[in-house]
Amino acid sequence: MRTIPSAPLRRAASDFDFDAMLHPAHAFVHPDAVVDDPDLSLAEKRAILIAWASDAAEAPGGAGPVRPVPVEEIVDALRGLDRAAQFTAEDSERCRFALRQRWRRTLLRGRGRGRDDAPRG
Repeated sequence: MRTIPSAPLRRAASDFDFDAMLHPAHAFVHPDAVVDDPDLSLAEKRAILIAWASDAAEAPGGAGPVRPVPVEEIVDALRGLDRAAQFTAEDSERCRFALRQRWRRTLLRGRGRGRDDAPRG
């Protein structure tokens, strides 16, 4: 029987900090630290912030960490993360459009129909 190798994971499970997921207020100083963490994917950041917001809403008096973070700040970080993801998607679409336009102009110039070849009057 042949064995099929499994696809490599983006990173090993041992590299993921489960404590950050289970107790985000203990692993991060502020929600912005989650947003700015370059080692976390967008999905991981969202999951951590959602868990943090849930914990903060459950114990609003600060029963958890030494410096509790208001739920509003966590929700603001989530909104900022969503805006950044949307902005990135819009930017990539604009970039694709600009590249298509440039490609078309290059093709037209190659056929002798570019702006440089237009009749002057």
